[in-house]
Amino acid sequence: MRTTVMAVHVFTVANESRYVVVRNVPALGVIEDLLKRLSLYGKVCEYRLLDHPDDRQVALQFETSADDDNEFTDVVWVEYETVNNARHAKNRGVQKPFFGSKLQISYAPQFESREDTADKLAKRRQLLLRRAQAGPRPEKKRPAPVVAQEETKRARDFQHRIPV
Repeated sequence: MRTTVMAVHVFTVANESRYVVVRNVPALGVIEDLLKRLSLYGKVCEYRLLDHPDDRQVALQFETSADDDNEFTDVVWVEYETVNNARHAKNRGVQKPFFGSKLQISYAPQFESREDTADKLAKRRQLLLRRAQAGPRPEKKRPAPVVAQEETKRARDFQHRIPV
């Protein structure tokens, strides 16, 4: 029996960013289609095709598998309106193939300004304080599924029909 080992990468608040780098984009002039797909996850404020080697080096300086980029794929830098939008794009944008290739999306916190980072940390702090003040959520009682109620009724009816 084979077990599948999945790598887990933990991101801190400082690692997450509203800036993402999208790799493995086919170099077929499909940037508009890519932006259409990425805009499903939130408002794209700005984007840039990283076609110069220096731009790629800066964008991919923290990536470990950056050596598989070649002349047939493009690298695109995207700025989202919020970190949540970028998080959704990173998680959901890689699930479906894009023109026959699987996109690789990673955060790019190196493009953040000092103000961006301070704002991001302040928003996270506010969220945690709001959650702490709200206290634990009460557990909701879920109604029994309709199917289960019907099965119980059938079983009851069946028991009444059995002669003893």
